[in-house]
Amino acid sequence: PCLNRDSSTEKEILTGSQWRTSWALAENVRLFVEEYGLDRVGFHTETFTDHVVEMKEASRRVNSLRTHVLSDRYLDYIAVVERQGSGRIHFHLLVACREDIRTGFDFTAYDNARRAGSAEIRSHWTRIYGASASSALREEWRFWREAAHRYGFGRCELTPIRSNAEAVGRYVGKYIAKHLQKRK
Repeated sequence: PCLNRDSSTEKEILTGSQWRTSWALAENVRLFVEEYGLDRVGFHTETFTDHVVEMKEASRRVNSLRTHVLSDRYLDYIAVVERQGSGRIHFHLLVACREDIRTGFDFTAYDNARRAGSAEIRSHWTRIYGASASSALREEWRFWREAAHRYGFGRCELTPIRSNAEAVGRYVGKYIAKHLQKRK
């Protein structure tokens, strides 16, 4: 079986069990978004401040985050680990927020900021999408700027979901497939 990457025509060849794991995650994500609603679901990325490559250490830190933050702050969440080509580990989470974080968000400005070649242009577009964010989303950003370092995390990003439950499921399924391909 193959899993298409969202942003290319490349295909990753997965074993049967890897494909089933990826498919099951994608289906759980689809159901998650349907249950909590697209307006309250966010895609959250957590990277470590240091170069964590050992799963035991990554698990220790994310379990502390789950215990002390995620379980209290969000209605529900799904966490997926990803190992980069360098071996470095980080996490992608789907979180169900208590309030609408999507309405009014300027996805075009967000895309422009991500594609910007210079810091000045990126800053311009970041101000635009930042101003479009709901007060609930801006509060989440503020919270994570202050809280992430306490659990050994550095860069964090939380964005609303752009499309629909099926697309989100495929997107998150891609990360599990990528991790399965790169794990030691």
